[in-house]
This record gives sequence, structure tokens and C-alpha cells, in this order.
Amino acid sequence: MKKIEMVQLINELESDIHNLQFFTAKIEKRLCKVRAELFEVILLSNKDDETETKSSSK
Repeated sequence: MKKIEMVQLINELESDIHNLQFFTAKIEKRLCKVRAELFEVILLSNKDDETETKSSSK
């Protein structure tokens, strides 16, 4: 492999790494958002369960 080809390959790989980092960050951001929504749903569900338990025990 010639030096020029190697340099081009390195540049392409660095570009690929940058793209992967960008998409990884987007995925992590989306994952955090979904986790937050799930946490909210769980909290609301637990709150509803407590309300049901209190009203059924009366």
C-alpha cells in the first residue's frame, strides 16, 4: 500500500469515527429521553396504584 493510500484510509477512518461519535451521542440523547418518559410513566402508575389501594380499603 502506498503512503498516499494509507493517509487517505486514515482520513476515512477518522471521518467514520467522528460520524459514529455523532450518531452515538444522538442515540444516547434519545435513550435518556425515553428513560425519563418511562420513569414518569412508572411514577404515575405507582401513584395510581396507591390511590386505588387507598380507595378500595375504605
